[in-house]
Amino acid sequence: MEVEAFQKLDPQTFYRKFLSEGVRPDGRGLQEVRDVAVSCGVLTAPHVAASALVTLGDTKVVTGITLQVGQPSQAEPGCGDVEVSVHLTPLCSSMFSVGRPSEQAQALEALIRDVLTASRPFRREDLLIEARRFAWRLCIDMYCLSYEGNAADAALLSVAACLLRLRLPPTVITPDGEVLVAEGEGTPLPVSHVPLPLTFGVFEGALVADPSLLEEDLVAAALTVVQSLDEGKGGSGGGGAARVCAVHKAGGACVAPALLARALALGRSHAQRVLPVLRGAAASAAAAAAATAPGT
Repeated sequence: MEVEAFQKLDPQTFYRKFLSEGVRPDGRGLQEVRDVAVSCGVLTAPHVAASALVTLGDTKVVTGITLQVGQPSQAEPGCGDVEVSVHLTPLCSSMFSVGRPSEQAQALEALIRDVLTASRPFRREDLLIEARRFAWRLCIDMYCLSYEGNAADAALLSVAACLLRLRLPPTVITPDGEVLVAEGEGTPLPVSHVPLPLTFGVFEGALVADPSLLEEDLVAAALTVVQSLDEGKGGSGGGGAARVCAVHKAGGACVAPALLARALALGRSHAQRVLPVLRGAAASAAAAAAATAPGT
C-alpha cells in the first residue's frame, strides 16, 4: 500500500528511483521491448483487401486496408492516393470517448501518413489504373483493441504487415467509363522495403524503449525512429545495412545528437528481430489462403 501511495503522490520520483537501478516499474530493462506478435488475414469481410493484428505487450491493434476506385489529382495524374483513419474508442481504454477523434488519434494518423510519405515503402504510381482517369485509393483503418502504451509502433507494424499481403485486383474499364473488378486473384502491391519502428520515451536524458501507458504520462518526449533493412537477394533476411526512413519527435524536450544516434542503433537491432516476425506472419497467411483457394 505504501508503494502504491508513493507512486500516486509523486510519480516522477517513483519512476526516477526505478530508473536509477536500471529497471522499470513493469520489470523491464530500459531498452527492453515487450513481446511482438503479428497475425495477417484476421478480417475476412470480402471488401477488406488486407488486414493484420499486432500485439505489443498488452497493446493490441487491428488494421484493415480497403480499396476504392478514385480519380488521380491534377497535380499527380499518375498516382493513387492513401487515406488513414485511426480509431481510439472506449473499447480500448476509458481515457477515450465516443465522438470526435481524440488528439491522440489525430496524432497517430499524422504519424502513419508521415512515415508512409517519407519512407515510400511502395510507389503510389503502382496504384494507377489509367492515367488521369482512375487509380486505387488505399483506405487504411486502424482500430485499437487495447491501449497499454506505444500504440504508434503497433499501428505502424500493422500497416506494414497489411502492405505485405495487399493484392491489387485486375480491372476492366467499360465503354461507359466504369471500372469493374475482373476475375482473378490480382497482383501483389510491390513493396520495396518494410518500415520498422521503435519508439522511445525520453526521461531526464535516458532512453526508455517501448514506453508503457504509465511511462507515456511521465516522459518529457517521445521519439520514434523508423528504419528499413537491406534484405539482400533472398528477400527474407535482416542482417544488412539499415536505412533511416523517418524520425518523429512528440513533446518539447530536446534530443541530443548522441541520444538520437543511440536510438537509431537500438532501432536497427530491434528491426532485425521484428522483420522476420512480419515476414513470417505474411508467409503463413499466404500459405493458408493458398490452401483454401478453389481448386486446391
